[in-house]
Amino acid sequence: MAKNVTGTNAISGLNVKTAPHLIAEHELVESVNGWTDKDGQWSVAQRPKQLYSGTDIIAYEAGRMDGADHQVWIETDELFDNGVSKGTIANIGADMTIKALDDRFLIFGATKNWIYDANGLRELGAPQDVFTETHTDGLDTVYSSAGYFVKIDTTTADEIATIAGISQADPGEVTTNSGHLLTTGTKVVLAGVTGMTEVNGNTYTITRTGSTTFTIQDPSSGADVDTSAFTLYTAPHTGTVDPAPAGLVGLYSYYGVPTIELSDGTLLTGQPTFLTGGEGGFKFDPVPTMKSETLDMAATDALRFQYSWPASAFDIAGTAGVDYFRGYKIYRTKANGYDVYLLKGGDERDSDCISGGIGRVYDYVLDGDLGAALDYDFTEHINPPQSDFAAFAGQRLFLADGDTLHWSTFDGFEYYSSTGNTLMWDTITGLGTYRDFCIVFSADRMWAVRIINGIPDIEEIDTPVGTIWHHAIEQTGLGLMFLRTYGLWMFSGGTPEKISRRAFSSILSPQSVTQAGDTLFVTGSDKSYVGVNRGDSWVWHESNHTTPYSSATSGVLYGASAFDVSEMFAGTPTSGSFVTKQFGELDLSTTYKLEIDIEGDTIPEVTVNGNVLSDTDWRPDETAYSFAGRRVIWNYLPRLLSNYVSVACRVTGDATVFGLRISKER
Repeated sequence: MAKNVTGTNAISGLNVKTAPHLIAEHELVESVNGWTDKDGQWSVAQRPKQLYSGTDIIAYEAGRMDGADHQVWIETDELFDNGVSKGTIANIGADMTIKALDDRFLIFGATKNWIYDANGLRELGAPQDVFTETHTDGLDTVYSSAGYFVKIDTTTADEIATIAGISQADPGEVTTNSGHLLTTGTKVVLAGVTGMTEVNGNTYTITRTGSTTFTIQDPSSGADVDTSAFTLYTAPHTGTVDPAPAGLVGLYSYYGVPTIELSDGTLLTGQPTFLTGGEGGFKFDPVPTMKSETLDMAATDALRFQYSWPASAFDIAGTAGVDYFRGYKIYRTKANGYDVYLLKGGDERDSDCISGGIGRVYDYVLDGDLGAALDYDFTEHINPPQSDFAAFAGQRLFLADGDTLHWSTFDGFEYYSSTGNTLMWDTITGLGTYRDFCIVFSADRMWAVRIINGIPDIEEIDTPVGTIWHHAIEQTGLGLMFLRTYGLWMFSGGTPEKISRRAFSSILSPQSVTQAGDTLFVTGSDKSYVGVNRGDSWVWHESNHTTPYSSATSGVLYGASAFDVSEMFAGTPTSGSFVTKQFGELDLSTTYKLEIDIEGDTIPEVTVNGNVLSDTDWRPDETAYSFAGRRVIWNYLPRLLSNYVSVACRVTGDATVFGLRISKER
C-alpha cells in the first residue's frame, strides 16, 4: 500500500485484536454477516448447514452423552436424538426447555420433569406409590397405581398351595396343584399330608425346581431330605404348604420400597412406606411415611408379603421386563425398633414375581441372621417439583418452583427431600451455574447459593439487574452470561458487568446465549449477534442467521428453527457488509484513493459517504500478484464535501478483507 496515509488511524487488518469492541474508536461501526479472526481479517460468514429437518420443533439442545455428540429436540410432543425418535412426552407445556447437564438431558415445561439419558426417556425422580383400595377375600388390599403393593399377614391359616404329591426320592420333591411362586431358600411347613405323614408339621427349606415343584432340605444343616423310606403319599391329597413361623418375638416395623432398575444397572428407589398388619389381615398406610408403627410378634406368627404391578409402574419409555425392571425392597427393624435392615429385594426377573400377578415373600430371617444396619440407602425420596428451569452446581441439581428453590440430595439427580428447599425473597425467573454456586435470578435481583452440609448458604449479589429470559443464560469459561433486552451481561464472582455495550443496544425477546470455543452466539426474535473473545475484549458482528434455539457441543455451534437443525456458519458463504468509523482531517483540495487488501472472486461494492464507487474503476496494486488469490485493489475517492470519510463495503461469496486505508495520490 502507499505510504502517505492520512486519517485517524492507519488500519492494519481491522485492528480488532487490541480494541475493546468492534465499534470502539478506530474500529468498524457495523458488521453484518461478517467474521473477524484474531489477526484482524474480516471474512464473509457462512450460511447454516442443515443437518436434520423437522415440522414443529419447540425445544432444542446439543450436548455430550456416553462420549458422543447428540442433537436432541422436541417435535410437537416427540423427543428426537440425532433424528431418531426416543419417545413421547406427556402433557407438553407452552414453554419447553431441554438442558444438557452431566452427561444427560433434562426436559422441563411439561406437567412433570423428564430425563433423557443412556437408559432412554423417563420421568425425572424416583418411583412413587399412589394408592387405591380394593377388597378381596375379606382382606382390604391397597394397590399402588405406581406399580407396587406389599401385604403383611400374620396368620398361619392361609396356605401357600395344596399338595398333589410327594415323591419317594433323595431329595423328596413336592408337586403342588397350582403355581407356588416360591423361591429357593424359602422356609415352609408341610401339613395335613396323608400317607407320607412323616413330613407333617415339619419346617423345611425348599429348592425351586419348577413352577409347581420344589425339593425339601433340612433348615438347620441344609442337607437334602431323603424321603425314599417314607410312607407313600396317598389320597385324599389334603396336604398343604404353609408359611413357616418367623420365630420373631417382640415389636417389629416393616417398610416397603418400590424400585426400578434401568438398562445400565442404575437402581431407582422410591419413598419408603410403613406397613402394618394383624391377625387375618393387614393395613397399608396410603401415604408414604417414615412414621413408626409396630407389630407385636409371637414366635408362631408367619409373615407374608405380596407385591404386584398394574400396567404402568412409572413414566418411562420402553417395555417393562425388557428395557427396565420393576421391583421392590422390604426393610425390617430389629426388636429394638431402631435399626433398619434390608430383609429382601427383587424384581420381575425373579421366579416369584409375575408382571401383573402376585409374588410371595416370607419373613423367616432371625435378627442374628440380618446384615448391617442400613442408613444411607434408607432415606426419604420424593419426586422433584415441576419446574421450567434448572442448574447443576456442587453435584446437586437445583430446580425452582415459584419463589421456592429445591435441590437434590447426594443420592443423585433423582432424589429430593421435603426439607431440601428454601424460600427466596422474590419470584425465581432463572437459574445458572458459576463454579460450585447456583445463581438464582429474579427480574432485578441475583443470589449465589450453595449447599453446605445440607444447609443453604445464600448470598445476595450486589447488583440491580436480573433477567426474566431463562433460556438465555449460559455458563462459560469466563463467567455466567445472561441476556437482557438491552444487552448481554457477565457474572464472574463480583458485580455483573455489561459486556455488549453498543454492539446491540436492544434485542427484542431474548432467546438464547451459546458459547462455542471463544465465540458467543446471542439470538433474539429479531436479530442475532456473534461475539468473539480476544482475551481482554469482545468483538461483535450482527448476523441475519437468526434461530429461535442455539446450543453447542465439542466447540461446534448449532441452531434450530421450527423446521430444521443446522450447524451454524458451516455452509456455503453468504454476503456480508461492514461500515468503518470516519476517517477525519482530510484535505478537501487533495486527491485520495481507497486501497483494499482483499481475497475473493468478486469485486466489492463500496460506498463512500453514501456514494457508490464504480465497479469498473478498480485497479490492481503493483503487489496484486505477489500473493496467489489475494490482491490489493484501489479506486479514487469522489470529490470530498467534508474532511471526514466513512466507507461501507459489501461483498458476496467467499471473500476476506485483510485491511483498507485512505492514502494521498502521489
